[in-house]
Amino acid sequence: MRCRLLVAALCLLPALAAAQTSRTVMMGTRGNMEASLYAPDGPGPFPGVIVMHTSGGLIEADRAYCARLAREGFICAAPAFLRANGIRLETRDRAFTTER
Repeated sequence: MRCRLLVAALCLLPALAAAQTSRTVMMGTRGNMEASLYAPDGPGPFPGVIVMHTSGGLIEADRAYCARLAREGFICAAPAFLRANGIRLETRDRAFTTER
């Protein structure tokens, strides 16, 4: 369900397509998932990419990858899935043990 909402949001962002830019928006079924959106220059249409973060959460390298994809002509979203579900770095670290 969340992926469908993200894809729908990517399709409904013509205002972002006017310039290569990034914007933080709230997405998800509860509207609590922060996502960084990047769009290339020009009127589009553009293919969309969703960048998934690792268990470390959304980091600057993910955002840099989105910016690079935008320069290549893709509209791109990098949602912060862990934060939307209440999983913070300290919570994640407690869950990962030597038995993982």
